Amino acid sequence: TLQEALDRKCAQFGKESCNSGLASYCGAAIYARYDKGNSSQQTKEWRCYIEKELDFSKSGDGCVDDCGSMTSCRGSVSGPSTSHLTRPSELQAVIDSDKSNYCTDKSEQQPSQATPPPEIPEGTPEESETEDPSG
Repeated sequence: TLQEALDRKCAQFGKESCNSGLASYCGAAIYARYDKGNSSQQTKEWRCYIEKELDFSKSGDGCVDDCGSMTSCRGSVSGPSTSHLTRPSELQAVIDSDKSNYCTDKSEQQPSQATPPPEIPEGTPEESETEDPSG
């Protein structure tokens, strides 16, 4: 899913932070959420939270669906967070670049066939918006 792609990106940031000496990110599960940070970070932004900062018994609206729209998911940010990485532009870039890979109304794609561009549905004539004057 697109949300899992964001979580994988956050895992990368966590490894980098661990390698830079931030021990709380070493070996921790890290999740992407669009939410607030510490007490001075009251604006919702894309951040990478370590697992202990999230409450998986509650749903929050800080995740994305496969088309990049905000949606609810398990693991809401539980109060001010101190163990997170704020990465708004980097995570938004993942959404922008990857949503076309996930956002589809087909449940299964056949890899052997080329998929037509989404703006020109297969079998649709180019003048589909032209009205018939005789009608």
